[in-house]
Amino acid sequence: MTRTTWFEQRTEREYNDDGRAQAQEYIRRIDAGESDGDLCAEAASLAHSLCGQNLFTYMTQILYRNNRQPSDVHRAVARLAHPRYGHKGRTTGWEAIVTYNFDAFMSQALDHEGVPSEAWAMRGNEIVIDPDERAINLGQGNPRIQKVLHLHGYIPQRQFMITLVRFVFAASQYTDAYDQEPLPIFHEFVSNYLENPVHVGLYVGCSFIDQYMNLLLEKAILRSPGRFHYALLRWPRKRNGIVPSAEELRTEQERYLKMGVRPIWFDEFAEIPDIIARLE
Repeated sequence: MTRTTWFEQRTEREYNDDGRAQAQEYIRRIDAGESDGDLCAEAASLAHSLCGQNLFTYMTQILYRNNRQPSDVHRAVARLAHPRYGHKGRTTGWEAIVTYNFDAFMSQALDHEGVPSEAWAMRGNEIVIDPDERAINLGQGNPRIQKVLHLHGYIPQRQFMITLVRFVFAASQYTDAYDQEPLPIFHEFVSNYLENPVHVGLYVGCSFIDQYMNLLLEKAILRSPGRFHYALLRWPRKRNGIVPSAEELRTEQERYLKMGVRPIWFDEFAEIPDIIARLE
């Protein structure tokens, strides 16, 4: 069943005419490529109010439909996650991989590379750790195991109990996750990585329209002035081979620098895997 089909069917049964019309308008605009951040937020709130926790069961069917596989970006990140030798001995290539996505494609890409990994997510008020077979054989806490932190929830392809999994999808969930006492997984992310001056992050596929995430970045730069994270960002306009002027670059990067993020500009999304590969 497609996303549009189940959403429309549920709406037909359970929403009044106004609600059904609103849902159909969201679908029309999304399918026409007319959506923006505000529309997606409104549609997410409507979908969550309609389906509750069942929404994430439906999303599992969508995410893994037609044997969907990890992207080239997932694979590029996974190739840099192989264990390396450093002053602490043998460790993972990345200190941690942090994702705002629910799917397990990052873990699948790591498995394809032979990198032992464990997915971290919230179940109720506690962190749960889902290790793959290689990680189980190594034992919890082994420095060769790559952590994958799912800040907004986790739904792997296999059978997995999501009843108490804490998801961040609709506006109400963002408020609960960010405005209240930080959940343990956010504390792990912020204290050990985002605000830790010895760590530098690379944001991939992030639009920076989430005010809550941006606030975390702003707090981090205040705590560690001069320490910047990086982000792969698409240049907002067609360049047609013309190199942007210094003034254009300053203008475009200003809002990101205020959050402690230095942009790495590209023109086409297909460039991302090669850019990541160069980090090696």
